[in-house]
Amino acid sequence: MYPKETRELALEALRLGFSVREAAELAGCSRRSVRTWRAKVAGPRPRKAPVYLPLERKMELVARYEAGERAADLADIRTGIRAELPGRGVGDRASGES
Repeated sequence: MYPKETRELALEALRLGFSVREAAELAGCSRRSVRTWRAKVAGPRPRKAPVYLPLERKMELVARYEAGERAADLADIRTGIRAELPGRGVGDRASGES
């Protein structure tokens, strides 16, 4: 168990935008502890929105996977699922520009 000061330092680092790994290194504690503390303070993290694809696209992806294509390549930003979904393509983050 870590002292209260360690927990507070790690949580403050997270609030400032540090990653879990960076906050743990800064505070001198484990990443697991930082994740646990974050969950207790913020509650459970929200789930990602579901992705809906037309049946034809799903069947194409299944066929490509069964033909031996790696699953990681099927969701490639430039050629896969994300590039086809509105609001999920490259450059669609904050500014809407590439």
